[in-house]
Parts: sequence; C-alpha cells; structure tokens
Amino acid sequence: MEIHRWVRREILEMAGYQPGEQPADGRPLIKLNTNENPSGPPAAVIEAITAATGAALRLYPEPSSRPVREAAARAYGVEPDQVVVGNGSDDLLTMTLRLFVGPGEVVAAPDPTYTLYAPLTSLQGGSYRAVPWGE
Repeated sequence: MEIHRWVRREILEMAGYQPGEQPADGRPLIKLNTNENPSGPPAAVIEAITAATGAALRLYPEPSSRPVREAAARAYGVEPDQVVVGNGSDDLLTMTLRLFVGPGEVVAAPDPTYTLYAPLTSLQGGSYRAVPWGE
C-alpha cells in the first residue's frame, strides 16, 4: 500500500522539524539548547516518583487532566477551565494552533523565535510570517 497517496499534500511538502542544532561530526556534546539531560534523572527522583505514583505510573492518566488543572487553579486563583495541561510546550503550541488556525489564515511571530511555529502553522494549512524584531 502506498501510504503517501493518503497523506495531506501540505504534510508531504513540509521539511522535517529539527529540534535545535544537531551536530553531525559525532563529537560527544551536552546539548543544552534542546533541554536534553545527559545524566538522566537522579535515583532519588525516580524513587520519589515511584513512591508517589505506585503502580498508577503505568496507567493512562485521567484524560481531561482535571486533578492537575484543579490544583493549578487553586494555586493561581483561577478556575480549572482556565488551565490547560499538556506534555510540554510543543504539545501546548500544537493544541493552540489546532484550536485557532485554519486553512488560509496567517500566523505572525517575531523573528528570531521558536522554530516550531512555522511547521505547526503549515500543518493547519495556514501561512507563517516571520516579523523581524523592531517592525
């Protein structure tokens, strides 16, 4: 089966997302530009997570993240429906653009900026405009 014939044209035409500079020369580097941790979490962190979650860590979380949203709402003095929970900034940006950007719409952001704005806009069928600082 030729899967490419089922994939949206704008997806096929996109360049792949490059998460920060990816050195090609094979030198052992600690890449802080992509928030990578070369050491992994400390044993005490793993133990604390295991103690706090027990067997629940292997299960899917509550799908609306209601308990987390309620706790954040209490901490910041807002309503739970005003809190969005995601798996990091990439996930939150993806949800935001899916919600607000449609085909043919324009998204503008200052340049330089986070490199994921342009591909996420393109995925929604929108056009991305980089606005140089100072304009």
